[in-house]
Amino acid sequence: MQIEFIMTIQREIYMIKFNCFLFFVSSLLCCNLAIDVAAQDSMQTGKQLKFRKADIPIEGEYISAVFHIDSLTQELRPKIIVRKESVDFMTGEGVLKHCVVTPNGRFATVAKNGAYIGFYLKGGYHFYGSCGEFLWQDAEWEDTEGPGRLYKISSLGIVCNINSDVGRIIFHDLQGAVLAEHDITNGMSRTLIGEWSQDGHRFLASGPAADSPGDYQLHLLEARGTKLWVKKIGRKWPLAITFSPHAQWVCVYYHDWDSGNSQNMIISTQNAEVLIDSLNFNNPQFTPDEQRLVAISFTRLVFFDLTSGRKVAETDLVKRIRGFHVSVDEKTIYAMHHGEVSPQEPASRKAASNESLPIDVEMWALNLDGKVLSQFMLHHVTDKPGSMRIHPASTSRDFYLSTPEGWRRFSAQDEQ
Repeated sequence: MQIEFIMTIQREIYMIKFNCFLFFVSSLLCCNLAIDVAAQDSMQTGKQLKFRKADIPIEGEYISAVFHIDSLTQELRPKIIVRKESVDFMTGEGVLKHCVVTPNGRFATVAKNGAYIGFYLKGGYHFYGSCGEFLWQDAEWEDTEGPGRLYKISSLGIVCNINSDVGRIIFHDLQGAVLAEHDITNGMSRTLIGEWSQDGHRFLASGPAADSPGDYQLHLLEARGTKLWVKKIGRKWPLAITFSPHAQWVCVYYHDWDSGNSQNMIISTQNAEVLIDSLNFNNPQFTPDEQRLVAISFTRLVFFDLTSGRKVAETDLVKRIRGFHVSVDEKTIYAMHHGEVSPQEPASRKAASNESLPIDVEMWALNLDGKVLSQFMLHHVTDKPGSMRIHPASTSRDFYLSTPEGWRRFSAQDEQ
């Protein structure tokens, strides 16, 4: 029964991870999409916010893409395009620079800053820089029946091989040389996970304790694999790890075997002290200054102060929140409701759950205190269930929204 539950949870976590990957590198097909956008400034300034749409075309079918922001136009441009049978490296002007054929692009791994990518080729797992330069390759798996390996690439280019077959993590430098290796569990483990911080200076691994398999431990390591601390957390099985932007804090989402609940804890990376525990929320995001954590609790956005550990605000947006993003300039939070199929669509199309349908998407802009600044509607936006995302490059005046047809940039301009 427990094994069955583990496999179910792992499938769910795989989908969460895959959707998080799409959050950064989602679909981009060029398409003429008519979107009516209107935003009423709720601060009573008497101004309207108008949003301009910009398409980001990519030719042909693809799975995902890594972007950079053009310094002149401030538009998103594809840097790496992952297709079913190839990985394409592009120039700054969007011209194909280098193409590498791969048997399955779905298993590509990308560093958080997009500077490095790894994917399967014949002979093992290969690693490249974002300009298409080959770095090194790891050997093929010997045990194809076991849980296998999961490669995590840091923003510095350090690769951590999470080898679940033997319960070990192995750190490699840019040339593939082994920097450090640590046994995390006592042999094979299907629950061994790990994650890099955004800047690549910290790595958190978790798995069953070697001396007490029913209990779990957290292992914090620095960039080159030196262990900083180990913390036992009892029968709390870590499922997902989220670092704050500068790795001062880490949020661990876990399943508590004793209570049967899945909750969150926030831990200081400096001393391993737990700031808050037993929190019930989803999609935690830290503000860029690391002073607050914002998360979704069904229809509400909740705000926690990381100095005191207290919840300081809660904003109910009435409908279930589909996603949100804290802008990089620390001024605005964009939140998005689950869209409703446009009324003019026939009932037969509404019933097809996997079909792309025109929907009306309600967007909210809030400040970091949870106060609603504006509310606006995107009408007749084509969407597949669960595919729409807000890109992390979004600012208080420009936000990027992904749809099945591609990324769209919306620029707000005040108008009397």
